[in-house]
Amino acid sequence: VIPMKLRNPAAIRIRGLRVALYTDNGVVSPVPEIVAAVKEAAAALRNAGAQVTEARPEGLAEAAESAFALMSGDGGATLIRVLERWGTDSANSEVRASLEQLTPMATGEFTALLERVDRAREAMLPFFDRFDLIVSPVNVELAVPHGTAPARVYPGLSYTVPFNLSGWPAGVVRAGANGNGLPIGVQVIAAPWREDLVLAALTTLESALGGWKAPRIV
Repeated sequence: VIPMKLRNPAAIRIRGLRVALYTDNGVVSPVPEIVAAVKEAAAALRNAGAQVTEARPEGLAEAAESAFALMSGDGGATLIRVLERWGTDSANSEVRASLEQLTPMATGEFTALLERVDRAREAMLPFFDRFDLIVSPVNVELAVPHGTAPARVYPGLSYTVPFNLSGWPAGVVRAGANGNGLPIGVQVIAAPWREDLVLAALTTLESALGGWKAPRIV
């Protein structure tokens, strides 16, 4: 890991920043409430002086597919160890059950996957020649009951895992709420080593959109 010094978010000025906005990644579409929250967040940055344009990086679908394959390339063994080590597993774990059905990749197949990962990262990076920040959804569904995972939630991870794969800094902040007062988050992403841009944008959004508010628990 490069010993990169963290820049000061307080030194960032939102005015003039080039912000890319997208509400659909081409893999799966969010519900209207999430789309509205993302657009409201983009409007808040525009009101702060940012230049907001609708655009998304190339290769998000390919990056998401590569990331999911990379996580399961060992047949789920690593993730199962994580579940066991941190006590987040249970006898009826839906996650564990899905992991136990995986088959490890053959060596040649796995090295080919690593090549696909590098190509996906390479395809995405030029996007930051034109933009400083990205604003997007976090997933495609509103808050779901604990212990459940509707069919669209896992594909909805395609809004975050490409940026885990690329290593780009990203953060999530509340930008709205559903009918029960549960928060709707939006994601802000920047180029490598620009955590300061992400933190500055998140601070602006919290200030403009009200920040965290206690939900009504029923």
